[in-house]
Amino acid sequence: MSVTVTFRIEEANFYAEDVAIAVNGEKRVPDQWIQNGDVWTGTMTLSGDGDYYVTMDDTDRSDNKMHSYQSEKIVIDTTAPAIHVTYSNQDVKRTEESRLYFDRTQTATIQITEHNFRADDVAAEVTAVDVTGRNVAVADYAAYLSNRSNWKKGGDVYTANITYPVDANIVLNECAGVFQYAQTVFEGLKAYTTEKGNIVVFRPDLNAERLEQSALRLEMPAFPRDRFVDAIVETVKANDGFVPPYGTGATLYIRPYMFGSNPVIGVKPADEYQFRVFCTPVGPYFKGGAKPITIRVSDFDRAAPHGTGNIKAGLNYAMSLHAIVTAHKEVFDDIQKVGMQPVMSDYIYV
Repeated sequence: MSVTVTFRIEEANFYAEDVAIAVNGEKRVPDQWIQNGDVWTGTMTLSGDGDYYVTMDDTDRSDNKMHSYQSEKIVIDTTAPAIHVTYSNQDVKRTEESRLYFDRTQTATIQITEHNFRADDVAAEVTAVDVTGRNVAVADYAAYLSNRSNWKKGGDVYTANITYPVDANIVLNECAGVFQYAQTVFEGLKAYTTEKGNIVVFRPDLNAERLEQSALRLEMPAFPRDRFVDAIVETVKANDGFVPPYGTGATLYIRPYMFGSNPVIGVKPADEYQFRVFCTPVGPYFKGGAKPITIRVSDFDRAAPHGTGNIKAGLNYAMSLHAIVTAHKEVFDDIQKVGMQPVMSDYIYV
């Protein structure tokens, strides 16, 4: 493939030596100049894949002025893009025809070799089924891969990573401790994009400490704090393309949680537990911005004295639902118990 560049100069006293033409800074001479009255037309052929910039300087002898021109970038790209996909984890649980089943999260590294790469030219469709053949909802990978900021450039090679999570649906025995005796604790924290484009999480070590205290209060094993922080970091890294940009007020909400998973009948702690983390983009906490809210003083107790009000357990939030729904029906924004500081949503803004 080649591109023909045409130069047109209107000059009664034209001299070819008064015209200086360069391609990417290197001097070039047009293939030929053709005269038509006072109009001179020159042509030049560019060939070979690459980016080209053409400049032309023309000296007018009558007024001794220099006239300059620079082209926009001219791209010649005749090579079809090469696409290569690799997986970080090769732990195959089972194989069925050409389909591989993995028992852990998979990260796919996609590399596209393309001189004139444009992310919005990438069309991707990812579908998933579990081991039973049931469809599993997956993230919007098409939108993710069409965002240029999610690709890293190395010469003509562009690289992006997408993570296929394990099935978000959990299958448990109906006698599991979390169902029968509410043995579950959780945390909530957010990842933010800073003005400089960095992704930060606010003091996850304190969330790790509170999860530990919550678990011990419900006779659950303490999840190690260092592993908690590592889990948060890895979760954010795997989903950094879904952290909303700075200035939107939106964040990536992160929910670590732990629950009793084995069958238990008889009031006692479970013997087995699962610790898991999921995340999802969320909008601002107050959609209309921070402003005064109406609070209904309630006679309902969220937690009794010497109870579990100081930990983040699912049962505490279940206790608040009736009061919250009642307050909302009466057109209040939230509720508050007489003599207690926090409203039921756990936040007060002043």
